[in-house]
Amino acid sequence: MRLRELAASRVRFGYRRLTVLLRREGWAVNAERIYRLCKEDGLTVRTKGAPEDCAAPARSLTGQKVAKALSQVIAERGAPAAITVDNGTEFASTAMDVWSYQYRVQLGFIRPGRPVENGYIESFNGRLRDECLNVHVLLTLADVREKLERWRQDYNQVRPHSALGDYPPQQFKQYWRS
Repeated sequence: MRLRELAASRVRFGYRRLTVLLRREGWAVNAERIYRLCKEDGLTVRTKGAPEDCAAPARSLTGQKVAKALSQVIAERGAPAAITVDNGTEFASTAMDVWSYQYRVQLGFIRPGRPVENGYIESFNGRLRDECLNVHVLLTLADVREKLERWRQDYNQVRPHSALGDYPPQQFKQYWRS
């Protein structure tokens, strides 16, 4: 019953992530059993064709808006030495040149038509689309912002990340510091 509840609330989670969530709740289960139960109950994740990419929660995305958003991130977390971006007009703008000079952040551009050169962000974008944007009906810009913020909080504080030993980033960060 709990597996069905989790699968209903996390419709894009496969059996491995559902197993992690159940174990966190104290259930003594293994991935093979959860796989079998998911298959029997028809709880498998269905893959869809790739939808068109979605931008930040705004009606348009300019270099100035990107620079402002990145400045807010830097205020919270500090500046990186470099970031890798695609060749979109919002990144190849004067505003981003000024921003990168001001914060001493090197902008590295991928070659046109080569998204695999920035595979990490492409993977993240796919998860954002799959687990948030494709699951919700987005009514207004305010609604989009609210749902994206809820997903971001969940992504950083609850969602298991296999690359981090199935810890969420916030918990992994605390573990790493100790």
